[in-house]
Amino acid sequence: MVPKTKRLLLYHLQEQQPGWCIRTVDSEKCVYRAIGPYGVEISGGSRQPARFHIYVWKKDPTFSVIERHTDLDPRRTDIVALATEIADRYVQRAVTEGAYILPLAPPPSEDEQEIPF
Repeated sequence: MVPKTKRLLLYHLQEQQPGWCIRTVDSEKCVYRAIGPYGVEISGGSRQPARFHIYVWKKDPTFSVIERHTDLDPRRTDIVALATEIADRYVQRAVTEGAYILPLAPPPSEDEQEIPF
């Protein structure tokens, strides 16, 4: 079962960026996003007071933590903004390394398409 705090966090992250999901890491259900060779994991949040931990993993050739933010209090830290900023940074890094291709933008809806006359 995924705690309510993580479900809410996942919902808000998915509004900002595609690709966030729930994934089991070290026997804990975490909010996770895979970005080429990188993975952004958000764990914690299930105890009171809620504290979150953000880890960035890189597989090269084994998984190792390359960035961490621990004991983040959601009353003092905007977890969504921080996670979004971290993910954006690693997307750019992975694109630069040639290890990630940005997804294509979805086609515009019919009411947004220009009709040539």
